[in-house]
Order: sequence, then structure tokens, then C-alpha cells
Amino acid sequence: MFRLHCNISGARYLPPGPKILAINHPNITDGFFIPLVFPERFFTLMQGNIFDIPVIGWLLSKSDQIAVILGKKLEAFRKACEVLRQGHAVMIFPEGRLNPEQISVKAGSGAVCLSLKTGAPVVPVGIYVADQDTLNIEYWENNMKHCGRCQIHGCCYIRVGQPWYPARETGELNGRRAERLTEMLMEKIYSLSSQAALQARSQQAIPLSISASG
Repeated sequence: MFRLHCNISGARYLPPGPKILAINHPNITDGFFIPLVFPERFFTLMQGNIFDIPVIGWLLSKSDQIAVILGKKLEAFRKACEVLRQGHAVMIFPEGRLNPEQISVKAGSGAVCLSLKTGAPVVPVGIYVADQDTLNIEYWENNMKHCGRCQIHGCCYIRVGQPWYPARETGELNGRRAERLTEMLMEKIYSLSSQAALQARSQQAIPLSISASG
């Protein structure tokens, strides 16, 4: 039985109204577990092929998702803009793929572009789940074997950062500026995920129960 829980720090930074949560992506299960953590409704941008994974894909289809399909990314972008303009929140994984090793990767500029287009703030979020609380799975796609990681129990440590407005960092947008803004965003996300990992390790080092004698 799946028994997941979370430890959130910085939730007070979440502003009301439309916002873009930009999160690192270590686990397949992030897309449907993380939206359940927050009280408001989130529309999550997810790789379209993840919906083809048995069981996981079915679970994702039952939550609010915006499928990002290869060759149709503009459609997903327009849908996300519409959602934000309606006053809702969007969740996005800028890494664009699973990154269980949590190494620095070149990320997509979707979160930055959504903010610049709609004026909604980007809220960087870093998450960490200990290896012992996950399960590695294999699945086939386009005749190729892929590996992923799912959280099956234990705690997801979540650190929420302060809202950030990319428009305040730059003037006219071009490819290089979008890339630099995205690098700035990922620095914020990776810093938060590192803090979440440190918090997890420090708490795991503390005994869960202490028996007293006498």
C-alpha cells in the first residue's frame, strides 16, 4: 500500500492567484503527488509519453494535466497561458525529463516564457525523496527500454522559494536572455532541492522514538 507524506517549508511564499510552480523532477510520481500537497488546484505540464506508462499514466490522466506532446508544444503553451489568465496555477518541471540523480541539466524555458507572456510570478520549488523510499521501474517506449523512479512510501521534502518575476530581470526577450533567465531559475530550484535533501538527512539521523527507563 502506498503511504506517502510530505514535509513543506516556505509555503507562506505562495502568492494568491495565478502562479507558475517550477520544480525539479526526480520521480515519475511527482506529477500527481505534488499537486495534492497544496490546497489549490494546479494544472501540470507533463511529457505526453508519460501517460503511456502502465498504471502511472492512468493515475496522471485522472488529475489536471496539460500534455506536452512532441511537435505540439505550442498547443500546451497556449493552454497554460489560458489557465493562468483564468486565475489558476500551473505546475511545470523545467528539466523536461526525469532527473533522479538531481544533477544540473539544461532546462527548457517554458516557465520563464509563461511568466513573461502572462505576468504571473514563477515560484521555484525544490523537492527531495530518499532513495529507500522509491522504486525503480522499467518500461518500453518506441521499442526502447526506459527507467524511472517512483516514490512508494516515506516523505517528500519540499522547499518553496520566494516568487520571482523574470520580467524584472530583462528588457526585450531573445533566445540568449531566455536561456540566461532559465539558468537563473534552475539555480534557485537546485538550491532549494539541496536544502530539502539536507533537511531530510538531518531528520533521518534523529531517532524516531526514544524509550525512557525508570
